[in-house]
Amino acid sequence: FGILFVSVAILVSAVNYAAESAAAWLRVQVGRSIQLDLVQHLLTQDMAFFSRQKSGELISRVTFDASATALGVGPLVRSVMHHSVQVAVYSAYLLSTSVWLTVGAVALIGAQFGLTQVLKKPIRRLVRADTDASAGMLSALQEALTSIRVAKSFGAEAYEADKLRTSADSVVRSLWRKSRIEKLEAPMRSVLDAFAVCGIFLLAIGQMRSGLLTFDGLIL
Repeated sequence: FGILFVSVAILVSAVNYAAESAAAWLRVQVGRSIQLDLVQHLLTQDMAFFSRQKSGELISRVTFDASATALGVGPLVRSVMHHSVQVAVYSAYLLSTSVWLTVGAVALIGAQFGLTQVLKKPIRRLVRADTDASAGMLSALQEALTSIRVAKSFGAEAYEADKLRTSADSVVRSLWRKSRIEKLEAPMRSVLDAFAVCGIFLLAIGQMRSGLLTFDGLIL
């Protein structure tokens, strides 16, 4: 068992390093691809489009939003490579130990998937609101700095400051709403995991008492 444990740890570490490297490379490539495609798309628009849109928002989309989108690709690739190896190794061992324990683990996966589906829609909506607020802030800042001569000529510095303060408050509210939902996910999953582990452990004890599972199998 010690040899098996160390071997699995080495395998997982090696795959994790490969996944981290692949994720970093892919994140850079995807970010570049999104930015170039977005710039090419913007350059094909007519002048009416640029009259309706604020340049600060367009810059925010090309820079921050494109990078943030690419940033999400890295963890996805890393998780697929890293966790697929863990799932394959431990599933094979668990299935060979007890079919019912495997069923319990699959039930845990179903519960986790259900929680993901519940949180996905509000998180997506709040992320969109956050990116819009950040783009509005950048646009307001660019407008204030671009028209600084006009603002000083008319003594409108306080007005411009109020506009920036309103945009900053909007960003703060969006970040706070998004953070509350995102931070709620981890404790909810922890509670769900606690119930699942307790249930699987009780199931294993029941199998051991009925002679279907050895004490060694219970510990492993």
